[in-house]
Amino acid sequence: MKITIQFFDGCPHWELAERRLRQALADIGREDMQITQQRIDSPEDAQRLDFHGSPTFLVNGRDPFSGGEAPVSLGCRRSEQEGLL
Repeated sequence: MKITIQFFDGCPHWELAERRLRQALADIGREDMQITQQRIDSPEDAQRLDFHGSPTFLVNGRDPFSGGEAPVSLGCRRSEQEGLL
């Protein structure tokens, strides 16, 4: 399984999200998972890559959290819980 973290430089949440992902994988004994980062540099890149906010986790190329209703954007994703990832 390959996990890609998509982000843009203006989003402060992606690094925390990556740390939490790595910790979760370590907790289940899956430190062997390949994690890469992909910077989204422009609205054109966001459109071309169907990017719905930072951070986006792609699992084998698919966003498991996208319900299709979110617009393509360079916005920051946040969790519902206290506004934190």
